Amino acid sequence: MWIADIPGDNRRPVVVLTRSTFIPRLANVTVAPVVTIVRDIPTELIVGEGHGIDHRSAVSLDNILTLHRRHLLRRVGALSDAELEQVCEALALALGCD
Repeated sequence: MWIADIPGDNRRPVVVLTRSTFIPRLANVTVAPVVTIVRDIPTELIVGEGHGIDHRSAVSLDNILTLHRRHLLRRVGALSDAELEQVCEALALALGCD
C-alpha cells in the first residue's frame, strides 16, 4: 500500500499491481486506488487500519490506472499473501477474465 499523487485527483492510498521485481526497470506502474466508499462488491478488497490507513476502505479493482512511478510518494502498508490472491481474483473479475 502506497500513498500516490494521482494527476487530476488528490493524494490517496493505492495498491501497486505491477510485479515488484520490474518496478525499477519501468517508468510506469499499474495501481488500484483505495476508496472510502465501500460497495461490498466482488471487485473490491476491504482494507483498514492494519494496512496503513485509518479507516475502513476498499481497493477498487474496477478503477485501475497507470502512473509514472515518481507519483508513488511513500509506502504505508502491505497486503498479506492471501489478500494479494484476493486482489488477483477481483482483478480477473473486473477485467472479465473469470
